[in-house]
Amino acid sequence: MAITIGGLTLEDIHKVETAENARFIFHPIPGMNGSVSQNLGRTTVKLLIEGIFYGPQRQQNLNMLRYHYLNRQPLDFITDVVAQAYVGKVIIEFLDVSETAEYPFQFTYCIIISEYVRPSLPVTIITCPPPVISVPQLPNPTVTPSPPPIYPPPPQPPPPPVCPPPPICVPIPICPPIPRRPPLIIVRNACGNVVGVIG
Repeated sequence: MAITIGGLTLEDIHKVETAENARFIFHPIPGMNGSVSQNLGRTTVKLLIEGIFYGPQRQQNLNMLRYHYLNRQPLDFITDVVAQAYVGKVIIEFLDVSETAEYPFQFTYCIIISEYVRPSLPVTIITCPPPVISVPQLPNPTVTPSPPPIYPPPPQPPPPPVCPPPPICVPIPICPPIPRRPPLIIVRNACGNVVGVIG
């Protein structure tokens, strides 16, 4: 039985397991024996595949398998189970690789592949902005600095003596001397009458 995953053919397979689960919901009804079942379809089909890589292409095949696992993308899955070809899309969900000293030229691998179901509608991821929490702003109290302590002022030195301004000397104009006239001599007679003036 050969299985091809993403262009890689797995030939040396020695174990394949399939897991399928149906989904039901059971609704209890008061006063009724048993529950009402509701069919919700099935879960994703999963396959466990174990095999080996050996020969000159073992490292190349292992690298390709690991690349598909790390890529996390849907892969084409082709197999001929029960003589019927099956084609679908799968995703490699689990990968385990081992190498032993007993078989130094081969790799033993175990993978779990899951059925890929394409969404019927395009998925749009809506990123909601974080909620805005309004926090009331408290008034900022004004811190009034305490006044500095009042100490008595230090004694001031006595002011220097203030000398009175020097007197301002105003020159006094000197008038020329007035010429003196000689004294007048009044001549009187014996009766006291002025009879003449000499001068």
